[in-house]
Amino acid sequence: MEEKPAILIVDDQDADRESLAKILKKEGYPYIEASAALPAIEALKINDISLVLLDLGLPDINGRFIIPQLLEVNPALHIIVVSSTLDMEERLECFKLGAEDFITKPYHDGETLARIRRSLKEHESDRSKQIRCGTLLLDRNTRQITCEGKAIDVSGKTFDIIYLLAMNPGKVYSREKIGQIIWQGFYVSSNSIWVHMNRVKKILSEYGEGAGRIENHRGTGYCYIPD
Repeated sequence: MEEKPAILIVDDQDADRESLAKILKKEGYPYIEASAALPAIEALKINDISLVLLDLGLPDINGRFIIPQLLEVNPALHIIVVSSTLDMEERLECFKLGAEDFITKPYHDGETLARIRRSLKEHESDRSKQIRCGTLLLDRNTRQITCEGKAIDVSGKTFDIIYLLAMNPGKVYSREKIGQIIWQGFYVSSNSIWVHMNRVKKILSEYGEGAGRIENHRGTGYCYIPD
């Protein structure tokens, strides 16, 4: 299972942040909230954020003036401006500064998600995907692993873990993070994740030639290292 991109909500109105958070949570997007411009910039510096939902009426700095600062921190960042009132002149100014799209308050779930997906080009990740790890082939559609055409017996959750790690080589995932992504918020014990991780390691070491390995980072988590 592929981890969805994280989103930063920047709005000084609690009710508006809660509305967006509810939409994102329902669709499985991880998110962070900030109620002002400066905390938003700091949050972007220390978190892996792909998209910002930016309100312009912030208490410390007008939202459009921090668009260049956000892009300076992360040039690949996607920015969608959210506002209850936004005239054409303001829209053009935001476009010039680097915003990609606009969402008008109050939020409509379908439109909000459609604009987020378009910015993230999420439709590309909905296509059939296969990952090759040496002689192992991981097929997300069937949740199967094959080695030179022969199927390997693997549970759905074990497949999801190995696929997640292989999709993000070098990225360290804690047991808690793996639990959140793979079990989607349902409780899973640390011991259960440990059992699945041992199975992942066994598949990579015993079945695949040049399949890479899982590294343990004590006190931090696990990451996949390709050969």
